[in-house]
Amino acid sequence: MKKLALLLLAALFLSQAAIAEEAVYPRHPALSPDGSSLAFDWRGDVWTVARTGGRAMRITAHDAHDGFAHWSPDGSRIAFMSRRHGNWDIFVMDLADLTPRRLTHHSGDDQISCWSPDGSTLYFDSNRRSRRSQLFAVSAEGGRPWRVIGDDAYNAEISPDVKWIAYQRGFTNWWRKHYRGWASRDIWVRALEGGESFHVVSWNGDDNTPHWSADGEALIFQSERGDGVPNLWRQDILFDDETVAPFGKAVQLTHLAEDGIQYLDLSRDGAWAAFEWKGFLYSVPTRGGEPEKIFIDVPGDLKANALTRERLSRGATEYAFSPGEKQVAFVLQGEIYCALIDDEGELEDAIRITDTNAREKDLAWLDEETLLFVSDRHGGDDIFQVKSNDPDEPLLGKSRKRSTARLTGHEETERAPQPSPDGETILYKRDIGHLWTMAPDGSAQTALVTEGRILHSDWSPDSRYVAYSRTTLGSAEDIFVHEIDGGSTVNVSTHPNDDFHPLWTVDGKRLAWASRDDDGDYQIKFLWLTREEADKSERERERELEQKDKDKDEEDSEEEEPNVEVKIDWEGIPDRVVTVTTLRGYYWDYDQSPDGKHYAIESQGLDGTDLWAIAWDGD
Repeated sequence: MKKLALLLLAALFLSQAAIAEEAVYPRHPALSPDGSSLAFDWRGDVWTVARTGGRAMRITAHDAHDGFAHWSPDGSRIAFMSRRHGNWDIFVMDLADLTPRRLTHHSGDDQISCWSPDGSTLYFDSNRRSRRSQLFAVSAEGGRPWRVIGDDAYNAEISPDVKWIAYQRGFTNWWRKHYRGWASRDIWVRALEGGESFHVVSWNGDDNTPHWSADGEALIFQSERGDGVPNLWRQDILFDDETVAPFGKAVQLTHLAEDGIQYLDLSRDGAWAAFEWKGFLYSVPTRGGEPEKIFIDVPGDLKANALTRERLSRGATEYAFSPGEKQVAFVLQGEIYCALIDDEGELEDAIRITDTNAREKDLAWLDEETLLFVSDRHGGDDIFQVKSNDPDEPLLGKSRKRSTARLTGHEETERAPQPSPDGETILYKRDIGHLWTMAPDGSAQTALVTEGRILHSDWSPDSRYVAYSRTTLGSAEDIFVHEIDGGSTVNVSTHPNDDFHPLWTVDGKRLAWASRDDDGDYQIKFLWLTREEADKSERERERELEQKDKDKDEEDSEEEEPNVEVKIDWEGIPDRVVTVTTLRGYYWDYDQSPDGKHYAIESQGLDGTDLWAIAWDGD
């Protein structure tokens, strides 16, 4: 019987080990006072593990996000932050019973900085009284918080003798690298009771997360100084009566060559440091040595199902109709779907086209069977094409067999594909908005416009020209027309304020764009491309439309429209620019109907934002 019990116990142990896994992307390490244990957050809960690694124990299990743990000085409690009530609040938990108590109740976010050395008080950052965070404190037993520092203050630490407070000023996002400038993070020290602040750790880049050494005579922090990679540094401090100053030069303690550390923490005895690096947690002795990865063994079981099923009826971020409007592709939650459109104009059941961890966007149909899109599945944005691979079902919205090909793979981003009307060329943007072209199969990639910061572009209906808007005078855009074969480029707007989002009419007679006047109002303008068109009277245009309708009735309905040839008179362009309308509105939102007869505009009115339509001539 005893042998059977041992076998069952061994089987249970092996089964538990089999479902365990290494924690990937554990966050925000917090060392216990003696450095023997580590708290961290993973999958929205707070866990503890030995600093040397091993099996981790979950100590919170709420559906909300818990994280950013801090050990009390005696190691008996852990304070942490949680979104249990919608925003970040501070909780404290006694490790004897693992029951959390809420300490802060403000509607804004509160972020833990540190414990007081005697464990009676928790210090935290909050913007409850200002736009930027200030330093507050609250009793570890609860009660009304009070403000400690009225200026910008983050990541504060109280000195071991409880006389001084080190804190961080300045602001850049924690993930931003290589920032140099006035907003860089610096470390200051002042008396806890108040008074002058002393700038003790400073340079042109970021210095983050100060921690006092055990004797209170140095600050250990993370910084990009040196080789530009965030590493661990030490700055000795000189105290002279009521003043504080750096003593000697800062000393580098770690020498990581890439990526750099984040979210540094120090044990209260000052012997150990822990930090995030390359998606895992590491520890290193502060006296020197090589950082060691902490292997964290966590249960493989999840709090919720790894796969969820839901029916989505809203939330599409973009869509694109196929050239014949028989299909529509759209992006939903970062994936591409495609559906056929029936004779009544209703969507049939959609088919999921992509299934990746990447973001798909920038949809454009090359033809009725081929869809172009942008994806970051290989790291940066690249252009792909997907088409039906079923000879019996060429329509993408119905085919169950598809092939996907990567068309671009440059180290710089490529996005916003625009097929030419004749289907022979794809226009796209590379890097900071340079215009490039390529063949439909991705070959012959060629720089078309080498100036950057191009925001909008459009093909002429005969595929011979590209119109685009580019920033030229600081922040103002102008409209340019570039001839594909000849290579010449002409500024056709020459307006001191913004002109942007050019759109050709399908008949090749007009080029429209949006504009902004001196008062900031929103305008729609167009250019008659030839003097002949500009000089026609209203009656002449009416007769042309009547004749066109008559010819269409007499011709075979199946006969294709004749090819359009765009003609442009380059002289006297400013005299042929017509303002259609002026109104208040979001000046990036407008579109032109396929026949060029109407514009759709989003505009601000007394009752909010509305969508308006206006005829091409302003009526």
